[in-house]
Amino acid sequence: MYDVIVIGGGSGGYAAAIRSAQLGGQVALVEGSQIGGTCVNRGCIPSKIWLRGADLLRRIKVGEEFGIRAPVEAIDFNAVVERKNGVSAEIRMGMEALLQNNGVEVVNGRATLKSPTAVEIDGRIIETKKVIIATGSSLCLPEVSGLDEAAMTTDDVLEMTAVPESMLVCGAGYIEVEMAYLLNTFGCKVIIAAGSARILPMEDSETSQRLAQALRERGVEIATRVTLASVETTESGSTCKLAGAKEREVKVEKVLVSAREPNTSDLGLENIGVAVNDDKSIQVNHRLETSVEGIYAIGDATGGTMLSHAASSAIVYDSVPPPAL
Repeated sequence: MYDVIVIGGGSGGYAAAIRSAQLGGQVALVEGSQIGGTCVNRGCIPSKIWLRGADLLRRIKVGEEFGIRAPVEAIDFNAVVERKNGVSAEIRMGMEALLQNNGVEVVNGRATLKSPTAVEIDGRIIETKKVIIATGSSLCLPEVSGLDEAAMTTDDVLEMTAVPESMLVCGAGYIEVEMAYLLNTFGCKVIIAAGSARILPMEDSETSQRLAQALRERGVEIATRVTLASVETTESGSTCKLAGAKEREVKVEKVLVSAREPNTSDLGLENIGVAVNDDKSIQVNHRLETSVEGIYAIGDATGGTMLSHAASSAIVYDSVPPPAL
């Protein structure tokens, strides 16, 4: 029997497994895909590789202002993807080594909760004293008529080998603004459809204003207080209807989808009484314990900001200790 089984090997699950092992527990970490989760494989790290490339391209283009003439002959997007994959692989290797060095057993497979102390992994039942759910989040498609035909996800952007001519970015949070800058720098005509009065509504107004100005100066159009009502796609592109104080239509090649939802389906939560909110997030108390004693949840699985450092800080830095072994 294990002291702790952690379900999910992203930022939160990785930190939880190592910390539990450091406290003397016998720990297993169950991961159905790749160690590192969204941040390492499909989010923070890959996007920063792309943004580094975008920044280099921008600096080269403005080099003439400093007397440096260096024309860009071509952009090899396959090379960017290859570098992105390489960096992610190196980080995964480091994480796997740290897990091994701390005595954490990594189990590959899909986990289902059979009871508060029993986890099924691909048909095999493993007993444990405590469970930490750190299953992260995944992309979800908003319920907008016709969107599925025109949608391009953030995952698609990070794997692209050609840039769309034009893109409607739905939303104005940090992911959407990051993607808008990246796509714009590589030559895509970008329109941001912000449901709020300004981009980055969770940040202070000065930061929002300065970034909006910088994006507009680079040719990004920002439409505020509008939502995507419908999409109609033909061979020549997609016509998007934007609802707001005044309805308008924009024609683009693709529509960026970046919305995320907690990965809590098919875990068996309902069978053992773990309370889940309407948005699929797991309900937890101030100790990150679910409605079932001995089962904890952290990170994106609990909703909220869905940031990797927020997931790991819940275990490493917060005053709330990991579950007692």
